[in-house]
Amino acid sequence: MRLATSDGRRRPKAADNPNRIDYDTRISQSISKIITGASPVSSWDQTLDGWYKAGGEEYVRQMNEQIKKQQGA
Repeated sequence: MRLATSDGRRRPKAADNPNRIDYDTRISQSISKIITGASPVSSWDQTLDGWYKAGGEEYVRQMNEQIKKQQGA
């Protein structure tokens, strides 16, 4: 089942992956640390790699499929 967002768009099933959801908090924390200078910008790559491993890769794949369908490709 695909859920609709408040603006009527569809969201992929991967959006509900608990590991990916939990990692979104780490993403926010990482961004805050980079902005405040507590972490170097170079730490972003490691954070992003972790997000992909926590379900982000599947999320991106599903979103790309959805976009292609919406564009009629």
